[in-house]
Amino acid sequence: MNIYIRYFDDETLCHNMGEVEEFLTGIGEINVTPKMLDDIAAYAESTMGYPKRMKTSARNFFIMIKTPLDTLAEFHANGKETREDNVAPQPVSESKYDEARTGWYRCEKKFKRMISVEGEGRKLVYVDSSIEVLVYANTPRECHTKVVDYLRSRDDVDSRSQYPSLKESNFTYEYQGATLS
Repeated sequence: MNIYIRYFDDETLCHNMGEVEEFLTGIGEINVTPKMLDDIAAYAESTMGYPKRMKTSARNFFIMIKTPLDTLAEFHANGKETREDNVAPQPVSESKYDEARTGWYRCEKKFKRMISVEGEGRKLVYVDSSIEVLVYANTPRECHTKVVDYLRSRDDVDSRSQYPSLKESNFTYEYQGATLS
């Protein structure tokens, strides 16, 4: 098993511990110690299949990766092929909230309304509230946006009120048709 080693822009593929020591001592910033070489040898002989980082200073480290490949070019080509193979095309997933269906929707939006409570001084609390309205829109997402915009524009709704994200537990809708009868 060979070991790929990378320290910032310096990299190599080592076939034995002599090459590892030669590479690391060639980098002036790394203080190569017998303990460090023993740790690298233990990593090379272990069954550990994942990369290993070794600290060189408080903020720097180098990385080692075991590989059966013999050259640096093969290692880079293999990594590129693996990344390309693992990247599956992402299906275009359209949310149910984006289905175009122009017309009237009966919507209910749950939100946290900020109100002031009289008593010991002026205290503000959030109260679970909801609003049910008829909205003319192209999609359910547009309905949600119109309801939230309407609530934000009202003088009797505090601007610190919170409008949770578009989820079934916070927003329900039912398509009523292109016209109201």
